[in-house]
Amino acid sequence: MVATYVYRTGDVDILERAFALMEAELSWWETNRTIDVTSPYSNNTLRMTRYAVENTAPRPESYREDYEVANGADLVTPYTEQQKGDLYAELATGAETGWDYSSRWERIPFPAGGNLTNTNPGLRTLNIRSTVPVDLNAILCK
Repeated sequence: MVATYVYRTGDVDILERAFALMEAELSWWETNRTIDVTSPYSNNTLRMTRYAVENTAPRPESYREDYEVANGADLVTPYTEQQKGDLYAELATGAETGWDYSSRWERIPFPAGGNLTNTNPGLRTLNIRSTVPVDLNAILCK
């Protein structure tokens, strides 16, 4: 964002203020959201960034929606507390991405029973914390 701003405005003075903030932001991602991934082909280990919120309760801003996904009347077998906690973490992680929930993040896109009015089955298969998003890593790499 800063590079685009400088390119468009020619205002290089902003770099004095922005550089420390950019370093702090990158450091946060490296400390809190970076994992080592080993290639099964080359055996090289790379540091990759992912979205990963540790949360075990419904998000305050979407409490009812999150609660209904984890405790829905359409569930044949109720979720255990561990399963609910994992699902709440996936839902919060989805919010962290800034992207809408979509099949991009689902372990089972369009599971049986899913439709446009009931998105709960798809949300129950969210797999965001185990995904290494290429766009996030490209942004941070640049």
